[in-house]
Amino acid sequence: DFDLDCKSVEMAKPPTKALQDAKSAEYIAKIKSVLDQGTPVAVEYYIGPTMATKPVRVVDVDRPTKSDARLWLPRAPGERAYSGHGVLLVGYFTPPNGREQFLILDSNWTEPRLFDVEDDIRRRMFSSGMIMHYCHP
Repeated sequence: DFDLDCKSVEMAKPPTKALQDAKSAEYIAKIKSVLDQGTPVAVEYYIGPTMATKPVRVVDVDRPTKSDARLWLPRAPGERAYSGHGVLLVGYFTPPNGREQFLILDSNWTEPRLFDVEDDIRRRMFSSGMIMHYCHP
């Protein structure tokens, strides 16, 4: 028995733009709060029909490999629904360019990926049926 307190939060779309802005900020703050406690956050969402590419390259000094820039982003507003996907958010940081990033693990890839907090999460949160899951001891 692990005695974990687990929560699932469906990021439902509020009816007005002002409420959407407030609720998305609340969800992002919750994700960061959970990550700050050392607990990863599983996120599931609907995707669009094509994979996105990211210019970020991960370098593994112990095992040089060719990095694949593709990944499944949450479905964008107005994009046709295709399928579902899930990732594990394991951290966040703000690089020198100032665009806050979530560090993610995706079972499709061996190396970690980055999601831009604003473009890849906040802007797509309500159009992708996003749900977050996390547990605390």
